Amino acid sequence: MQRPELAGVRVLIVDDDEDNREMLSTVLELSGALVTTAHSAAEALRVLEREVVEVLVSDIGLPDEDGFGLLRKARALHGPRRLDLLPAVALTGYASPEDKEQARAAGFQALLTKPVAIAELLSALVRVLRAQP
Repeated sequence: MQRPELAGVRVLIVDDDEDNREMLSTVLELSGALVTTAHSAAEALRVLEREVVEVLVSDIGLPDEDGFGLLRKARALHGPRRLDLLPAVALTGYASPEDKEQARAAGFQALLTKPVAIAELLSALVRVLRAQP
């Protein structure tokens, strides 16, 4: 099941649901990704300050701050890693056209509806990574 496009890619998964974090982490690790997880936006920002991350996968509905605020703050972090260009995939229980537009306007390159289909997640990650300059 390993995907060469994801081998060695550093992914940060942010979701307040432990089961969802574990499932996403397992799927991505089996695909060759190097995964770090966080249960909140605050924890994710601490991870981003100390680790190199190549793509963010974040739930929109987090308990302390939503995924939109997390992405805005992540991209505002300064330093040599250029987090302003961090590719990001949003996860949500809602996928109306308005939700999709709000996610894109916030800077997410993809929006996936929960429960996330594995093939859809893997394809979205490859797509957003390939779109990077």
